[in-house]
Amino acid sequence: MKMFSEKCEDRKGMNSDTMEDLRKDIEKRGGFPLIDPNWDESKFDLSDMLAQHIKINRKRMGFLSVEPYTTIENNKSINHLYVSPGPHFVYSYVMGLEGYKKGVAELIRRMLKLENRELKDDAFDEEFQKLVDLEKRLMKLADYASIEYDTDNINKMRTIEEVSAQIPELNWSKIIKAMVRDDAKNKEELEKLLLKNVHIHGGGEFFFGEKRELSSIINSTPKTVLANYVVARQLVDIAFFFSDQDMSSHAKFYNHANQKSFCASQLAQFFPTPSMNVYIQKSGYNMDNLKLAPEIFGRVKEEYRKMITESPYLEPKIREALLKKLTKLTGTFAHQDYIEPSKLSEQLYEHLNFDKNDTPYHTYMKLWRHRTENLVDHVIYDTPLDPVNLKMFALYAAYQSYSNGFYVNIAYLMYPWLDAGLPLSHNYGDLGYVIAHEIGHAFDFFHRKLDENGKLYNIWITETNSSNTEYGRREQCLRDQYSEYKEPGYDFFMNGTQSRLEIIADHLGALTAYRAFQQVKDLDKIRLPGTHGASQEQLFFYSFALRQCDIQKASEYIMKRRVHPTSRFRVNGVVQNMPEFFEAFKCPKTAKLNINNKCEALY
Repeated sequence: MKMFSEKCEDRKGMNSDTMEDLRKDIEKRGGFPLIDPNWDESKFDLSDMLAQHIKINRKRMGFLSVEPYTTIENNKSINHLYVSPGPHFVYSYVMGLEGYKKGVAELIRRMLKLENRELKDDAFDEEFQKLVDLEKRLMKLADYASIEYDTDNINKMRTIEEVSAQIPELNWSKIIKAMVRDDAKNKEELEKLLLKNVHIHGGGEFFFGEKRELSSIINSTPKTVLANYVVARQLVDIAFFFSDQDMSSHAKFYNHANQKSFCASQLAQFFPTPSMNVYIQKSGYNMDNLKLAPEIFGRVKEEYRKMITESPYLEPKIREALLKKLTKLTGTFAHQDYIEPSKLSEQLYEHLNFDKNDTPYHTYMKLWRHRTENLVDHVIYDTPLDPVNLKMFALYAAYQSYSNGFYVNIAYLMYPWLDAGLPLSHNYGDLGYVIAHEIGHAFDFFHRKLDENGKLYNIWITETNSSNTEYGRREQCLRDQYSEYKEPGYDFFMNGTQSRLEIIADHLGALTAYRAFQQVKDLDKIRLPGTHGASQEQLFFYSFALRQCDIQKASEYIMKRRVHPTSRFRVNGVVQNMPEFFEAFKCPKTAKLNINNKCEALY
């Protein structure tokens, strides 16, 4: 960790790096016609190039993106590899190639300097635009908005044999097998095990469209453009670390205040479990927090059980199915299996070998390759830690429909979000709400249609369709409220349909967290100074509101595409529908938030 920090903070070393090693690596992986006038397209093999690049860049390769996911089969957790469209699965507008032209150009200039050549701006502009145009074709075909909200992904998944038959232009097995560690003793056996656990995104048109448009794109695009595009996608990731210029999508150091701050975030990203353990050891972390979080989860889960059981409109079969799903729903708090001393934690880094003579570039390449190898181990050996989606110190909580469970990272399990030494009103209003929000996703507009195994079922389609109709009416009310809302500083209405899943989770989360707190408030013996004039109920809502404090002002482009409601609405938009809030604060009927057309509780 110390060696990585030194390399990451070595701005002088990065600025002086000629990128000779990058140039050599590019040649090994198939070359770069944009800067190589002798590039031989007769030797070009797109599958081979993708196989070489997936070793280090398994996510933003343009033609595919590889992610882990977990399912529950026969009450056992099973890890899989999910191949979805590239260049970035959901947030394509953030990671699009078009926004990183400066960074890519800077790296190319360094490589050309090795040969006493200069980048011709006009020629580069022309060639780079071809890459942008290619990516736009891929993004249009992928249809990210539909993918993001497709609840039937798990039923639509296809096999690697099927995608190989559909798109024979790519050697899919070769590409995926390249992820396995090169020096593995039983490499062929591991490759077979990995392929066995690979599933391909089957929705939409990207891989399995009737017109076979991905094949058409590959066949109709000049080989020089295909090769340039694969390399450019890698250069974007390298530019994050080596380019200190502002990009159109972010400021230098990827929106961090300075190089040191940026490297601290990278340290937590590449060394998540050791960073977590260092924090626990050095900070005097309250280990009781790790006990309190599951207790809150249990109480919130019980309130969901009551809510579903007592719902006035759910038909018996639907009620039974939702309760079964709730019973199976799990919550994971931090990665406690990896808290020292832990063999699992040690195994994560046993194959990572830094050398003091490594350049910053070499250091990053070793880390990226190491992460890919960890991902393979995660899938083959069913290790509990997902080595890809690790956000230890950035607030992160997420529900996963395939496993019917949610994960809350350690950043949420520390002050000020949770502390066993703080009042329960605070802990339930803050982390309790987060937990309840994630559970709420299991019963939002889309995920309510999935069973406890993440598979689509038609339980909501009945003879009378009364439950589905009533749910739709109540959910429409919440959507309409947000669609009639303008965030101060912006002259447009927000999109309730686009944010519908988060709106539902917000409302369900606040309601069930509050009800869970009501069950334990008499156990609360702690009072913070200056709070004696407020009731426990009021303190709950203060904590609920405080956690949404946000001083960032996003661009109109981002605001119109955000999935979560704005922070202001996530507070006021929720409590304006809660009679419990008005009762807690004794609000008059004329109060601004005390609207007449309140939406009913969703269940």
